[in-house]
Amino acid sequence: MPGMDMAGWDVVATSTNDLNGCLALCAADSRCIFAVRVLPAGACYLKDTPLTGGNGVNGKPWYTIEATCWARPNDGTYYCVDDFDVLGNDLPLDGNCHALLNISEADCRAACDQTSSCTFYVLSGSWCALKTNAFQGNCGVTGPFTGRKTCFKVF
Repeated sequence: MPGMDMAGWDVVATSTNDLNGCLALCAADSRCIFAVRVLPAGACYLKDTPLTGGNGVNGKPWYTIEATCWARPNDGTYYCVDDFDVLGNDLPLDGNCHALLNISEADCRAACDQTSSCTFYVLSGSWCALKTNAFQGNCGVTGPFTGRKTCFKVF
């Protein structure tokens, strides 16, 4: 998510020569779930408690943020947060909000895995929305939402 902030608690604040160095530090620290790298000084924030932690603002664009990157999944190859929704563009990208109805989470995840532009999904009961452009777009809200589960692909 280049240029986009995400809330989380800072585990470590340091600096690195490049984004790969920041991600390597995150991968080496078991407390780190995602990393935020800021330019021009190369600040690297290793974070935990995504979306709900107290440092940062979900979806706030910052021209100095080089990237916000997931480093560690908590559910297979995804990082999932229960009772939270995230704004995004639903797929297919036609400006409308879409949901797959009467679908299991396993089938929703498989559909996201098979759709190259899907970077996360939101599940609520038996409906699922495949999404891209987290914190942007016209479908959903970003914030606590009882009964919804948001899962991000961890690349």
